[in-house]
Amino acid sequence: MIEYLLARALQRLPKQLRSRYEAEWRADLAVLGDRRWASLRWAIGLQHAASELRAQSGLKRPTRLPRLTCDALALGLAYYAAYLLRFDGDPPGRYHDLFVQTLPFAIVGGLACLALTGNYGTTNVGAFRLAKGITLTTLALIAYVALVQPTLVLTAQGLAVLNIPAGVTVLFALTATAATLINRALLQWTRARASTA
Repeated sequence: MIEYLLARALQRLPKQLRSRYEAEWRADLAVLGDRRWASLRWAIGLQHAASELRAQSGLKRPTRLPRLTCDALALGLAYYAAYLLRFDGDPPGRYHDLFVQTLPFAIVGGLACLALTGNYGTTNVGAFRLAKGITLTTLALIAYVALVQPTLVLTAQGLAVLNIPAGVTVLFALTATAATLINRALLQWTRARASTA
């Protein structure tokens, strides 16, 4: 845990200060030795120190709002595209109702699942972590429909839950993964271009 906190504090520092403070902080940690609680308190305090050093250097903390906004848009468009692709551009009325009822969960629940899988904790998120988040989103969407039952249909046996078609869930997982990967690449490209300008 102490090593994790130390690495996290170093990540917050500007690149030109990392090597200097890494050597200094590792020396401080060596002095603390086997005193675990003192070391843990010290490592937690590094988070504040790193934020202060970053602020003093004039760098702002990167905001997650553009990534959240782009991910929300990608999830919503991927869910819409999954229904359009599955039903050749014209979903039946009952599936259109199911889409409308579940779209907010696909977006908000998707952002929560991406956050749970660690997609907003660091600036560079790998494709595997992103795929885990989308997979969790898809499973959560299926569970949401099964538990909440947003759309019921009348059958010969009575009312039944209208589940998301399997084709829609597969298409959603694939299109959401592709869309969020493209969004992340575009965001990194614009940030890199802005920092060189």
